[in-house]
Amino acid sequence: MKQKTYLLLLINLLLLVILLSCAEDAIPSNEVYVGEILRYYEASCINSDTTYITATFLTEANFDTQNNPFGKRVVLEPPSNITFNGKLMQEQEELFGGTVYKISVDSKWPKKFEWVWMDNEGKKHVDSAAMNTIDLPGEWLLQDGIQYAVVWKGSPVREGEEITVSIENDDESWYESTRKAGARSVTIDGMIFGLDPFGYYNVKISRTLRIRNQDETLAGDTESGSYIKLIYMMSN
Repeated sequence: MKQKTYLLLLINLLLLVILLSCAEDAIPSNEVYVGEILRYYEASCINSDTTYITATFLTEANFDTQNNPFGKRVVLEPPSNITFNGKLMQEQEELFGGTVYKISVDSKWPKKFEWVWMDNEGKKHVDSAAMNTIDLPGEWLLQDGIQYAVVWKGSPVREGEEITVSIENDDESWYESTRKAGARSVTIDGMIFGLDPFGYYNVKISRTLRIRNQDETLAGDTESGSYIKLIYMMSN
């Protein structure tokens, strides 16, 4: 039994060493032209009284099919730094991700999100956004013939926002979203026979805002500028 335990520990250690050795070192910001750095900012609050803020700096950046940026990580070298709503964000190393800057806010959702990046030349780059919260009312499901719609408490969809709803119980699940500006509900398409308006379901509703500011002066497939993603989720 002891030999088996030691063997498993050795295998896990070797895997960790391999994964860490494959991780790419971050590039110091003073070695990258400012105009080739993409700053990716994200804020999320998921059934919590705390909002988590991150900032990631990338070069040779592209976007995947879900509109999430990726590329080579950049680490800020002094005097460069990043603040959120006036507070300095702290550098952290994610095990399989790389260098990221984080801060948490003891607030369900700040009224304003403002990141200020000071580059190595002392120039400040300000990026800001705002998004309203969302919640589920007591009667969140409306029926119209054979179709159903999920309504929410909060403002309608704005440009750049997406409202996503998932409904599930032990037997079935439904998923729908809308990006239509002005929408106040999400319609579940198709003929639905298993959804009982009086039954209990685990319902999640999220609001996501995506803002991408591209530097139009750059050529090629890569992008610089900034990308902001705000995510607010609540469930019953």
